[in-house]
Amino acid sequence: MQIPILADVTKEISARFGVLKRDAGVALRGLYIINPEGIVEHATINNLGVGRSVDEALRTLQAIQYVAEHGEVCPAGWKPGDKAMVADPEKSLEYFESAPASQDEDSNHGSALHVINSRKEFDSIIEDSKKVAVKFWAEWCGKCKLLAPHAEELALKYPGIRVASVQTTDEKLEGLVSDLGVKGLPAFRFFQHGKEVLKPIVGYKKQPLAEAFEELDKM
Repeated sequence: MQIPILADVTKEISARFGVLKRDAGVALRGLYIINPEGIVEHATINNLGVGRSVDEALRTLQAIQYVAEHGEVCPAGWKPGDKAMVADPEKSLEYFESAPASQDEDSNHGSALHVINSRKEFDSIIEDSKKVAVKFWAEWCGKCKLLAPHAEELALKYPGIRVASVQTTDEKLEGLVSDLGVKGLPAFRFFQHGKEVLKPIVGYKKQPLAEAFEELDKM
């Protein structure tokens, strides 16, 4: 196999790459994928007893090459031939719409979120509650599922904020979703005394969402 091999007798290279185990004088199992511009696109470091997967290294390399050529996003587990995603809150909907539907991620049983079932119920909660955070999601939305546990944690952490859940694919709520201009998912909107406050949070953004809850709680 015509693969160049570079000796690192002085251990200078392994030290610069952060894989040198100085007490033993050996390098850990490191893998770096560097693009033609010299930028590290991927890095993994395993301990001495853990080997590397050639198949996963090849898959990662193929994903990096695909992104460089097409400018799209390769989701976790992407392989050549799989559908990629446009890195945009609205355009990414096409990718998530093709994902298999899952069971309802929110329910009144065992959830800190109040499930909205009608426009009237939504209006009542907004008007009657001092502070409200509303989560908009859909069954096909993978990022919604990933963010769901974090939303539950925030609902429990801030009991002074009533957290409601709106499933955007519910036919009874289509008018509400349209009137509010909700497009990208997951999305959070914040209300105080019946009026919308703060900037909406759109997408899988855990830290901005946590900061928004904290800000609303202090109002």
